[in-house]
Amino acid sequence: MSLKLDQMCKEKIKNRNLFWFLTFIVGSVAFGSYYYWFKTQNIKKEKTFLGTYQSPEEAYKETQKALYLMSIQLNSGMKNAQRLKEHKQTIQKK
Repeated sequence: MSLKLDQMCKEKIKNRNLFWFLTFIVGSVAFGSYYYWFKTQNIKKEKTFLGTYQSPEEAYKETQKALYLMSIQLNSGMKNAQRLKEHKQTIQKK
C-alpha cells in the first residue's frame, strides 16, 4: 500500500511539473508570436506611410487649399474681434 502511495505521489509531482513546463512553453510561443506580429505590423505601417500624394505639385496645391480654408476662418474671427474692440471702445467712451 505504501509503495502504491509513493508511486502515486511521484506521478502527481511528475504531472504537475509537466503541466508547468507545458504552460511555460505555450506562454513563450504565444508571447513570441505576438511580439513578431507586432513588429511586422509596425514595419508595414512605416513602409506604407510615405506621404499622401505622389507628386510634390499635387501636395503643394492641397496644402495651399488647406491654408486658404484656415485663413478664411481666421479672417472671420478677426472681423468679430474687431467688432468687439469697437464695442469695447464705445462702452469706455460713455
